[in-house]
Amino acid sequence: MPFAKNIYFGGFELDVESGELWKRGRKMKLPPQPLRVLVLLAGSPGRLVTRETIREQLWGSDTFVDFEHGLNFCIREIRSVLGDNPKSPRFIETLPRRGYRFVAETSSGVNHVASPIQENECGPVVTGIVTGGSESTLPEATQIQAYEYYSRARKSFTRVGKEALEEARQDFERALALNPQYALAHSGLGAAYALQTISRRDPDGLDKAKAHLQRALELDPELAEPYPWLCYVYMRQNQFDHALQAGHRGIQLQPELVHAHYFLGLAYFSFCETDLANYQASGGTLAQRRPRRAKLAADLVRAFFSRSPEWRLRTRRGVRAPATRSK
Repeated sequence: MPFAKNIYFGGFELDVESGELWKRGRKMKLPPQPLRVLVLLAGSPGRLVTRETIREQLWGSDTFVDFEHGLNFCIREIRSVLGDNPKSPRFIETLPRRGYRFVAETSSGVNHVASPIQENECGPVVTGIVTGGSESTLPEATQIQAYEYYSRARKSFTRVGKEALEEARQDFERALALNPQYALAHSGLGAAYALQTISRRDPDGLDKAKAHLQRALELDPELAEPYPWLCYVYMRQNQFDHALQAGHRGIQLQPELVHAHYFLGLAYFSFCETDLANYQASGGTLAQRRPRRAKLAADLVRAFFSRSPEWRLRTRRGVRAPATRSK
């Protein structure tokens, strides 16, 4: 798709050729992949750009899980730099489960960049960070360091083992110490606390997890990542209505989020196990979910209820054990 060399909108100048974003003569800090997403959206103003289109053009047609997390990260980075609020967007509008639309008026032309990057006593500053609807500023070095801690935590989180999970938790906390408004870091820390309750006794572990996951959603209401873990936490606390709501909301925001389907299925599993009368409603709900990622959720409940009623009743204590282990 051809784009103009320079795209202008709301005081910003996007140099497509050099891959740079400027605001009134000042170069803004935006990583390469978020910038490519911005070019794709700003190059099609007023038109829906589907998530599928973005995936095919910028990630490749064979990428799924990494794409979902990566695109959400890119959109948040773009909004942070532009000072855009997802609740009342001036630049990027989200169309749930479909994609994004660039809603600002744009124009194109030659390069108008003239003045140098401005600095303050703390060094270069990244402006327009969205913190629950308001804007703040962070020194560039601080924001980069927070991101590095977050990125390192994500890598540790995907490794198997107690030590790796503890390393992830510590790095998420380091990221938040530098940037307390870092929604993704709150989500990651909440997930780490939730997982740690499986392997160690911490009476406050689930409450800590829930606090950080809820804080992430306060900072970014359309963030999908906290919802599957909230679903898990609520399930462990026997709050099944909240667990099911959180699981469905996560899938609504990000249909390809694999562990959202898994935790939703697990929540239905536990919900049915508490009262076999819930099986019909649970099984019917899961059976209606056609996306391939939902198959795991549906199969989980079907496998459980393919056994005899006596077997199901005998397993009730074992299934509910995780919910009381941290108390």
